[in-house]
Amino acid sequence: MQLNKEMAEKISIRSMRIIQHSVNVMDEFGFIIASGDPSRINCRHEGASLAINENRIIEINHAMTQQLRGVKIGINFPILFQNKIIGVVGISGEPSHVRKYGELVKMTAELIIEQAALITDIQWNKRHLEELVLQLVTSSDLSEVQLHSITQRLKIDPLQERIAIVVKVNPDNGQCLSLEHLQKVVQLLNAQERDLMVAIVSISRNEILVLKPTQFKNKKWCYSAEHNCISNLIAVLH
Repeated sequence: MQLNKEMAEKISIRSMRIIQHSVNVMDEFGFIIASGDPSRINCRHEGASLAINENRIIEINHAMTQQLRGVKIGINFPILFQNKIIGVVGISGEPSHVRKYGELVKMTAELIIEQAALITDIQWNKRHLEELVLQLVTSSDLSEVQLHSITQRLKIDPLQERIAIVVKVNPDNGQCLSLEHLQKVVQLLNAQERDLMVAIVSISRNEILVLKPTQFKNKKWCYSAEHNCISNLIAVLH
């Protein structure tokens, strides 16, 4: 995970709402990418570089402002993600006054980054699940190694027997639905059963493909259970 400008601005804004001090966020190279003082953005902060290189909190006093470039009086904390330093968050002000806010701001920064990483992971899973569904039902050249790698990442059992269901969504006016509308239908279906594999197969024909685990009873495929399950899925869409 790389600390980007969007995350940095979120960290700076949220932190300043809490502590009423200017908060700077520096990237892994020590450049300021978000700040309560816009004039400092894109400037290299040598105090942040020290915090990164030495993996420690750096307090900047008046004397140090004469020795280090791009700094003001304050305190700087390394930002960690999965035990790796990806940036620095700094609070401007007398260290004796702002020190008490340091851990709170650092925690805020790391929580925002963890949340962004989780969202990225969810989006990756969603995109690759849709691609996998489409490849499984077409004549794709997906190798066994690729299949194993993707299903392992998505935590899907590649040996699970499934049946394919094509859901055609018919709008009242008979027109093609928007991608956003079809995505909402996909979300509704996914919310009903954890093990469903769902993907939009045709926007122009308003079609969604569902691969669902096969229903068995006494080790035999159970048509009635399958029928009830599908009926329940369809009922959700009405």
